[in-house]
Amino acid sequence: MIGSLLLLLAATPPALGTSPLVESDHSHRWIDFQDDAEGTGWIDEAWRSQTVIDGRPVQLMLMRAVIISPEAMTVDFVLAVDCERDLIGIQQGWMHSSGFGNNMRLPIQEVTMDFAKTPPSPEDQKVVAFACSAERAN
Repeated sequence: MIGSLLLLLAATPPALGTSPLVESDHSHRWIDFQDDAEGTGWIDEAWRSQTVIDGRPVQLMLMRAVIISPEAMTVDFVLAVDCERDLIGIQQGWMHSSGFGNNMRLPIQEVTMDFAKTPPSPEDQKVVAFACSAERAN
């Protein structure tokens, strides 16, 4: 019984209200896409956008993560995804809680498309697949 409750809690993102990175009236629909020794991550399937970075069109998506290793933190990211090159960058970030500070915007000056591993990990592949299609991430 306790084990089932812990699994349920692990699959539920922290109740932090609407992410400061999206419209204030937005209603999130979080779906889990990663749960491992480093932490748990969710993708908001109700929020997508697009922009141009360095002359290239990119898809934008919202992710929430509870990171437990190497440093405990809860953070939201707007990820920029270059679908043609399978690259991921962080466009914006909001630190809900961490040892560095709470409730603060991450000081991201420019998007560097180096967030994904080479070759992309299974989690990176899920992010690219979600951002670049209408499919669910899990």
